[in-house]
Amino acid sequence: MILRIKMFFRKEHSERGAALMIVLSIVTVLSILVMQFFHKAVIERNLANNLRNRFSAELLAESAVNITKLQMTLWAKAKGQLSSMAGGANIPIDVSAPFCSQFPELMSTSLLRMIFSEGGKEAAEKLAAEIKAKKEEERGESGKEEIKIGDVDVGGSLFGIGAFDKEKAEKFLKFEGDFAGVCSDESSKFNINMFASMDPSKPVLSGLNAYDSAKQLLVKILLSRRYRGLFPDGEREASEIVRNIADYVDKNSEINEIGGVTRGNEDSLYTGVKWGYGAKNTKLISLSELNLIAGVDDKWLMPLLADGDAITIYGSDKINVCTASDDIVSALILDYANSSPSIPDIKE
Repeated sequence: MILRIKMFFRKEHSERGAALMIVLSIVTVLSILVMQFFHKAVIERNLANNLRNRFSAELLAESAVNITKLQMTLWAKAKGQLSSMAGGANIPIDVSAPFCSQFPELMSTSLLRMIFSEGGKEAAEKLAAEIKAKKEEERGESGKEEIKIGDVDVGGSLFGIGAFDKEKAEKFLKFEGDFAGVCSDESSKFNINMFASMDPSKPVLSGLNAYDSAKQLLVKILLSRRYRGLFPDGEREASEIVRNIADYVDKNSEINEIGGVTRGNEDSLYTGVKWGYGAKNTKLISLSELNLIAGVDDKWLMPLLADGDAITIYGSDKINVCTASDDIVSALILDYANSSPSIPDIKE
């Protein structure tokens, strides 16, 4: 009798233990499934948000480009009339440069939102006064007319936002995010692609040919006051980098030194596992391709590209000194002075 009772209790405890293990296993599996589902949902939500933000940024960028193009078109049609009006009002406006490059602050939706918000008129007029003061300081001029934005005048009825209907403007601005249009004169920069159309071995009666002169100018730009500290070895390092850039773009396959001297095949700079390719020997399609060139380093390339007013891949082999930055103009003067025997050697 006692033996049967002991066996009964053993059987009951065994069944309870098995049931507990089954329940724990089910809970564990369900917990894992729930966590996996939650993790997957979070990932998909983040992917969806990233895709939405990407698409939104693309549309905002496209809108900025379209509005800037529209403004440039209107500016081209109106600049003759504006020139005479601005001259009579003694307002410092240069009609040779697009309006968007002279007053980039006015190509921003954040400014438009501020103008059409409560109290926006006063804030916008304050900004307009700051813009005018900045332009006068740059040009050393003093305008007599007050610049207003709001009702709106900019220099006595030249550029009005008052022409916009407030209700329509608010409807237009009813979207998330902001964009700002920025334009610049590409002919005011050094065109890297000019090396593709130049002959490194072209003979000249005296001095340097156009190919070597362009390289010397680019060296001067890289060693300008703004970027000089980025090249520890100074002119030697900058000259080697410029030589590699020119060789990568020009049509021949030789390493070209100053004076028409060649030194082996330019593809020898791109041997080994790190490279796996040779010189392009044609025009670049993006400034980011400069990263493919031997000797090019982000430590100086990123600041150069961030400033955006030194080099380009568009335009011709000429530089518009009227719209070029101070560093470009300084480099042009130094290059001309150093290449002219009649002018004493000068340094910046």
